[in-house]
Amino acid sequence: MMEWTENPWLSNLRRFRRSRKNIAMWLASVGGLIMVGWVLASQLTHLDEAQSAIDSAAALDKELVSLRADWAHRQAESEKATAGRVEEHLLSGFDQLVRWLTAIQRWSDELGLDLTYHVGKASAPPPPLEGITLIPIELKVQPQNHQQAYRHFLKLVRNLSEATIRADLEHVSLSGKGGGVKSMSLRLKLWMKAKA
Repeated sequence: MMEWTENPWLSNLRRFRRSRKNIAMWLASVGGLIMVGWVLASQLTHLDEAQSAIDSAAALDKELVSLRADWAHRQAESEKATAGRVEEHLLSGFDQLVRWLTAIQRWSDELGLDLTYHVGKASAPPPPLEGITLIPIELKVQPQNHQQAYRHFLKLVRNLSEATIRADLEHVSLSGKGGGVKSMSLRLKLWMKAKA
């Protein structure tokens, strides 16, 4: 009997079909892997950008915290320095107030003016200020020998404004006509250290 043998051509064709299926499967797999890789690569760039933004925000936050701490430190130093400078201009007590009033009387005498003063009752400053006492003082000034004293009054006011003691000039009034001013009154508040 004759044995039936398969035609080699048919056998090659079947193998080719199987290999074609394998090639198609292989190409589909490779294509799928390429697509997955491309999607992952594009997502990785977005993730990298997001991570970079997070890192930048964290660095800015650290810098902001550092700047706030530095500002707070410098602000405290500035307030201490300002407090020291302000304290230099405060009266240290009633003895210094008497010396200051004596100096004003001496300035007035040198300018040919008679000066009288009245010291009012000490009071506490408005709420944001602490550690000081406000002393109200009323000064009344008249020219000696009935001379025209307008320029002398101005010099006295300038001396008061240039004094090293902190004094708030609250009110100035002059009486008389024009250059013939006959009297001047001033209301001041002197700053003095409060007793602890």
